Amino acid sequence: MCLKKGEDTVKKVLLIITAAAVSLLMVGFGVLAIVQTNKCNNLNSQVSKLNAKITDLQVQNKSVQNQISSLEKENETLKAVAATSSKTANDQNLEVSTAVTKTSDNLGSKKTAYLTFDDGPSEITPQLLDELKTSNVKATFFVIGKDTPQRREWLRMEADGGNTIGVHSWTHDYSYIYANEQNFLTDFNEIKDMIVSSTGIEPTFSRFPGGTDNTVSLDYTKGVPIMPTLLKDVESQGITPVDWNVGGMDAVIPVPNKDFIVNGVISECQGRNSVIILLHDSSTHLSSVEAVPEIITKLRALGYDFEPLTPGTQVITRTPAKTIPKVTTKITPIITVKKN
Repeated sequence: MCLKKGEDTVKKVLLIITAAAVSLLMVGFGVLAIVQTNKCNNLNSQVSKLNAKITDLQVQNKSVQNQISSLEKENETLKAVAATSSKTANDQNLEVSTAVTKTSDNLGSKKTAYLTFDDGPSEITPQLLDELKTSNVKATFFVIGKDTPQRREWLRMEADGGNTIGVHSWTHDYSYIYANEQNFLTDFNEIKDMIVSSTGIEPTFSRFPGGTDNTVSLDYTKGVPIMPTLLKDVESQGITPVDWNVGGMDAVIPVPNKDFIVNGVISECQGRNSVIILLHDSSTHLSSVEAVPEIITKLRALGYDFEPLTPGTQVITRTPAKTIPKVTTKITPIITVKKN
């Protein structure tokens, strides 16, 4: 009898121990499951953050690539400016297109200044127009593409202010427009049509990116001259290409400060009766806009009157380059990559 009771007691104890062990195991598994769940949640959170960072890096990479592409285009402009700047004494005896009055670099006896602005309009153009209006000066704008309602409004503001609007380029992409004649004409007519549809005015002037005598175009035609053909194409539309005899010093990166631009323009005007001044009004050229009032004041003090280009104006249209000229002074454009 006692033995049986003892066995029952042992069984009960074993059952209790077993139940306790099972309970402990269940608790352990539960705790382990919670820990693992937390680890998974943390990992998922980290993965989400990494994905977000990857997305941000992809966006930044695309932005950098766009900036590099833009800078490469700017570099082509700098090459053209450098090629133009390398000319010395020959500038005083430049031939001009048969479409305009034959003229030297001096353009006559009257002291007249023609302010011309390339690569706009942009958000700084309204400020420039205000400065011109305050000084009672009208200018000439050689505009580029990017068709938006705002840019069309800026074009109308230029025209309404009595300024002249000329063709520059739709894309301003040297590698495209100078690759072949058809590309150039497609680009040219697209910006021309935008000017007409925005202002109702047919443009009578144009400016080749890099100038009529640029040599950068030869880089995209395997050395075969394309500019003589393009010059004839433009003139056949009754449009006069216009180069410049002063300026271009703001066509570098970074853009020089106001005083540098003012001093450069005034210095280059010395000894010239009539001057076609090249500046820019794209978004990065605020210092060029800021230089305008002082340029106007100082040139007026030197006896210059200001006019926009109009039909009949004597202009400089240089002879297109047929080969890459030999230069004695090497001018190397410097580009600084600015990261936003």
